[in-house]
Amino acid sequence: MKGMRTLALVLAAVSIVASAAAQTVNSPQATLLLDGASPTAPFVRSPGSPLRFAVRGAPFQPVLLAEGPPASLSFPQFGGTLSCQPALFRLNASDPVFPGYAESFLAATGEALVEFPFAPPAGAASVVFQALVGDPLNTIGGFTLTAPVTVTVAAAPPPPSSSPLLVRGPYLEQTGPASTLLTVKLDQALPVDVDVGPDGTTWTATFASTVAAIEHTIAVVGLAPATSYRYRVRTGATVLADGPGFRFRTAPVPGSTAPFRFVAWGDSGTGNAAQIQLSQQMADLDPAPDFSLILGDIIYPAGEDALYDQNFFLPYKSMLASMSIWPTYGNHDAATAGGAAYFANFHLPATSPGGERYYSFDWGDAHFVCLDTQTSLAASNPMFAWLAADLAATTRTWRIVFFHHPPYTGGTHSDHLAVQSTIVPLLDAAGVDLVLSGHSHVLERSYLLAGHAVVQNDAHDYDKSAAPTGAGAVYAVAGAGGQVGPLTTNPNHPLMAFQLGGVLGNLVVEIEGQNLRGYFLDDLAAPHDHFSITKGADTTPPIAASARSDAGPGAAVVVFDEPVLAGVLAGGAEDPAHYLLDGATPALSAALDPDLRTVRVVFPNVPFGVPHQILVQGVADRATPPNVMAATTLPYRDEPWRKVVLPGGHWDVFQGSTAPPPGFADRDFDDSTWIHAHAPIGYGGGLFPIGGPGYVLSAMSGGYAAFYARAEFRVDEPAAVASLRLEAKFDDGFVAYLNGVEIARRGVPLGQDHTTLALNHPPAAWERFHLPGARGLLVAGKNVLTFEIHNQALTSSDAFFDGALSLRGADAGPGLRLTAGDVVPAEHGVFADFAVGDPLDLMAEGGPAAAFEPVRLVVGIDAAPEAGWHAAVLPFSTFVVAVCDASGTATFGFGPAPAALTGFVVPVQALTADASSPVAILRIIP
Repeated sequence: MKGMRTLALVLAAVSIVASAAAQTVNSPQATLLLDGASPTAPFVRSPGSPLRFAVRGAPFQPVLLAEGPPASLSFPQFGGTLSCQPALFRLNASDPVFPGYAESFLAATGEALVEFPFAPPAGAASVVFQALVGDPLNTIGGFTLTAPVTVTVAAAPPPPSSSPLLVRGPYLEQTGPASTLLTVKLDQALPVDVDVGPDGTTWTATFASTVAAIEHTIAVVGLAPATSYRYRVRTGATVLADGPGFRFRTAPVPGSTAPFRFVAWGDSGTGNAAQIQLSQQMADLDPAPDFSLILGDIIYPAGEDALYDQNFFLPYKSMLASMSIWPTYGNHDAATAGGAAYFANFHLPATSPGGERYYSFDWGDAHFVCLDTQTSLAASNPMFAWLAADLAATTRTWRIVFFHHPPYTGGTHSDHLAVQSTIVPLLDAAGVDLVLSGHSHVLERSYLLAGHAVVQNDAHDYDKSAAPTGAGAVYAVAGAGGQVGPLTTNPNHPLMAFQLGGVLGNLVVEIEGQNLRGYFLDDLAAPHDHFSITKGADTTPPIAASARSDAGPGAAVVVFDEPVLAGVLAGGAEDPAHYLLDGATPALSAALDPDLRTVRVVFPNVPFGVPHQILVQGVADRATPPNVMAATTLPYRDEPWRKVVLPGGHWDVFQGSTAPPPGFADRDFDDSTWIHAHAPIGYGGGLFPIGGPGYVLSAMSGGYAAFYARAEFRVDEPAAVASLRLEAKFDDGFVAYLNGVEIARRGVPLGQDHTTLALNHPPAAWERFHLPGARGLLVAGKNVLTFEIHNQALTSSDAFFDGALSLRGADAGPGLRLTAGDVVPAEHGVFADFAVGDPLDLMAEGGPAAAFEPVRLVVGIDAAPEAGWHAAVLPFSTFVVAVCDASGTATFGFGPAPAALTGFVVPVQALTADASSPVAILRIIP
């Protein structure tokens, strides 16, 4: 049957081509590239290796990719020759939500991407690929041909003993203006390749580690300064890491005054929920940090090598893949084998007399020095002479030093007198500006100090623009990355301008020309203690860096690259007049977040799901006098659905070896003693590799049948929510609750307890569940989504859960809506019955923003009778194209409904290049 479907797809595509051949008008020519290279390049690939094509032409052109053995088929109507006898026609991509729905247009950018494994016919020496590209408005229907791409078949590499997995990394170190180090660890000894390019579609260089090994550290060189790169990691044809999260930005050239941002934290290596929570806040920072300083005590309790994955590389996995780390050595790191694991797992500059124990590096106009305060602070230590010489040699404006033991603290430790007597005088003499430490499990920041005394006692802002007031440094303690403690040794330390105990947090520092700014970020994303050091006038206006959708209809978030002026007076960021939607519609309101750079803006009457622009103008920074920004236009898209519980997010978990406490799903239930974890949650099935994402329930197999997970989210205005959508990927069954009320159930019989077994259900894909009426369960403020997940047997080989919840606003419709006559669908489910013989008349409505855009209607034709909306992911679908009229409406006529489909439910979806309707279901009745 599957073979027949494939044949049907080919025949359908051939019929499209044949129809196009009858046309006499050529549409705009396009280009087909393989891995970013021109068709004239020699391509040699082994079977199974990835092929990544890009088709570039005019926006919205329909496109097919033909693949087959070399041939010469003349099609004058196409303006050329098809260079292959097509064995398969591929559409250019797939819908990210419903993979069965293939896209068939170039995007608004004029580009389409397609990647698939190379699968040449048996015995073939080469395979030819060629794109057929149509008219963007579909008014003619003719196709033209790109130049062909020929791929020569190479010998396939020997297969690995099993599918290789990454068990650690990738993680980045020593990033500079022209290079970075990338490290990965595999579950088996294999060679590794790293492909690097500017955008993740064009790989301009490959760096190989050809020796079969478990761990690889690869130097990626020849890069341009201050440039963003994407990368992927593979072994042979198997891609181990790829996607938008695998990126980095090189450092600017030394001396550059370009702004940059970094984070610093210490004492975090517990692997506990607190550490994971704070790591998520750092990973969500916008703008993202360029690199991080790690202030020691990376692994608790004693720097054991066996704990590096669960206590460091897994909690910071997403951060480590996208920004370089610069660690320093702590007392807990040294407690096992003299810190052998620290020096084995990090790859640091070894140019000092201490090798990797202390080092320095430049980033733009700042010079950073890492010191070892753990090994020895005796006067004979060569580190002191090296430090003095290193600082004397730098010409950078900013000098920042970091090490583990703080010279001044009032937290869980006392002032470190040896550091005061040996290191601080050298820092004073060299004009160091900022000194960072961990060790004490609190957040603290000093006044400007020199000679162990306050030289400027302003609570927040310090001026080093002239001597003698230019002397001194600010000392910050950020030893609360995973361990927290009270201010016990000196809660009123006379040298500290700010002290906070019992709170997780890290330090965020930004440098922009002659100005340095910093603040602490806690695990709830709240900022504390904004401070600044200046060496000259701030003459740089703020920049509106990005815009994204926010919770609530018409709500957007605008992020600036520095703190901006509050209020609605001249230049105030909270003046709605500073924000115009599509250059014309002013905002209704604007509110500045406590981080002083994030502004939450609300616009009236924003069509959901279509692209917009926000014009930002007239906002000033907090300098004296203020600098006013120039007008900036940011792309923005107000999405119809906003996730309030995220895939891969935070859950509190109870293991069902006993019955859960009464009221475990209630909103006010106290789950503080439950395990705090990142999804996915479960065990086995090859879905939880060592060092991979998620939380492993190691005792569940053979031990208990169910586990329970709670996630909190906030809703400020429940009345503004029109509907809710639940998503889950699960093995084997679940029951879901919202604020203690059941909202969905799959595969678990009624009357269940913690011993109940579920029907078998593999975690093959995400599934969506519309929740009619659930909006009435929402309350203002905190809400709780709870899942109980049941296995099919105590001896099952696996269990799996990840979940998400999305909300949609009440006063804005979807970006694209699908209707049948006067019937509007509920989000997923049967929305119209058609009797056999009735015409199937459908309409896609996108509104004025979709005027004259091509719309594709995808119609599934192979769903099982009464299978429900989740049958929409099909191995085969057909599509029909129409163009919206001036009102943004496209009509589709089919029919009559054939008798052969009686009793079937047929999934349909409308798609443009920029939006898609919810999937809806037609039911064919007698």
